[in-house]
Amino acid sequence: MSELTIDQMFALPEVQENILTDGKLICRYADIYEFFNCIAYLLDAKGVHPHECLSLECNNNVATALLLLFLLKTGRSFLLLPHRVEKGGGKPVIPSFCRCHIMFQPMQAENLEQLGSAPDQYMSFKINPQYRKNAGGLQSQKVYLRTSGSTGSSKIVVHSHRTLLQNAMNCVDRYDLAAEDRVFIPVPIFHMYGFGAALLPAVLIGASIDLLNDTNIIKYRERERQFNPNVAVLTPTLCEMLLKLKRKRSEEYKYVITSGQQIKSAVFRQFDVDFGPLINQYGSTEMGAIAGCKPTDSIDERMSSIGDPMNGVELHVDSDRFSDTEKPNIGELKCKHAYGFEGYVDDNHRWSERNKASVWYSTGDLAAIHDDGKIKILGRCDNSINRSGFLILLDDIESAIESLAQVAEACVIVSEGETIRGRKISAFCVLKSNENFNPKSLRDTCSQVLPKYAVPDNIFVYQSLPVLPSGKIDRKTLIKKAEEKDLAYNYNKEEE
Repeated sequence: MSELTIDQMFALPEVQENILTDGKLICRYADIYEFFNCIAYLLDAKGVHPHECLSLECNNNVATALLLLFLLKTGRSFLLLPHRVEKGGGKPVIPSFCRCHIMFQPMQAENLEQLGSAPDQYMSFKINPQYRKNAGGLQSQKVYLRTSGSTGSSKIVVHSHRTLLQNAMNCVDRYDLAAEDRVFIPVPIFHMYGFGAALLPAVLIGASIDLLNDTNIIKYRERERQFNPNVAVLTPTLCEMLLKLKRKRSEEYKYVITSGQQIKSAVFRQFDVDFGPLINQYGSTEMGAIAGCKPTDSIDERMSSIGDPMNGVELHVDSDRFSDTEKPNIGELKCKHAYGFEGYVDDNHRWSERNKASVWYSTGDLAAIHDDGKIKILGRCDNSINRSGFLILLDDIESAIESLAQVAEACVIVSEGETIRGRKISAFCVLKSNENFNPKSLRDTCSQVLPKYAVPDNIFVYQSLPVLPSGKIDRKTLIKKAEEKDLAYNYNKEEE
């Protein structure tokens, strides 16, 4: 389809009655410009200059989404941050290049008239005391997002409006989104997956959108019944939670998009049966949507690969690091993307790294090339180690442990310290509800499905594994827990 601007999409007659809702407020596309006019007046009254960068604490609600669209439409620069006030997460760190910080207060359906006429009743503005004018040569039409920090310290990623919108159009084309679709977005819109690969594609095609904040499975099913979506953008964790309810929808989804850690084969197949086609999307904060399966792909293709590269993307598996192993088709996934990020900046807007579209970007993910040329993500490169002379993929250990009858979920991390086999590894397990933790029994069972050099040095059992807002397992938290040795069973000491 031809590229449309936000202005052009809002003006199309066929989308005027489509809606943006959060379960409390409903805004028709036809009424969006009224909100935009009021926001322009409010920012001017607050003395916010069009060339000044704003930081936003983002909720999944109508007001936040409309402000984001207004900032894109008017070419303003802004930084997306998670909403921390209600969760007691403390004050967010505001970079010095952001002059004004915007927070949103909850709104009820009876306050609908305030959405367009009195935005100052639910939006609060705070001047950043650390603000430095023209810090680092700040430019307009930029979007700043923080990485999750799951694999290191958090970074500030810079995107241009143009490439971000083109990236979103790639998603529209790949998934054949249409104005008559009803898109359900229960993933946070302060990061790339929820914002760039879910909200923006749905807006650019003029679809109706439902935003769900602070998702839990009860709220999800209630809003699902009310909104009746035919497309949903979920995390793997949400997909698994839906299956555990054992309640099918009366009508299948057109498709459900998911991104993050790999979904187990049995879960993937059952989801397809109960809810409709599940589609893997692969991407990052830096590159946006890099690759994705198509709704028309077979279930085996959708389950075993990340699909084909998006428009403007080249993918390559660099196996140099693993050239002396028995796995010649495995290596780090690298990509070139015409619509990728511009680079990283620090809190003072000094560039720490610039990205060039002509240079291969290292994703940090371990990938394998199938015989048909399709690419499968195996995990992070950091999640592979050498023990007793063998290359071990931590994802392989997790899959083996999850195959055990008593284990519902497992995550394996590299721990501090060394053993005679190499670096220590620890397994975090969630047991099935009717299972009790027996260290010796679990050790013996692990030894049945894993070679001796791959059996974890410690086993931890918890009721649930910590996750990041993206739905990925929070491995940094698990590494800290491993160091505490809480509920650990170190069976290497017995063996040796």
